[in-house]
Amino acid sequence: MVTGFHGGKFFGKFLHPGESLNGTLGGRDHWSLTAFGTVRRGSYDFEYTDYEMWMFSGGRQAGVFSLERLDGDGLPEVLWVGDLDGDRVADTLADLRTHYNVHKYLLFLSSLV
Repeated sequence: MVTGFHGGKFFGKFLHPGESLNGTLGGRDHWSLTAFGTVRRGSYDFEYTDYEMWMFSGGRQAGVFSLERLDGDGLPEVLWVGDLDGDRVADTLADLRTHYNVHKYLLFLSSLV
């Protein structure tokens, strides 16, 4: 197992639309995780619609997940990126929460895409 990104003990990283998280797997294989979507000012906070996360790694690209609507009450976070299955293509562990006290942990393996 190789780790390319680790969000921390108690938190991950929310990627705003247009933002990327980039790294390597053991210093050799490059990857880029990029968020897409629309941001609007909401009643109390920002609203995100058509939110998508895409992984670019090992010459491949794949949609990791998509969410129709988000608001500031609980935003999805990338917790870990690395190579768990040994195929030299980045895998992703994320918390796809949509509320601050409800967590939904999912592991996305590149070998299943």
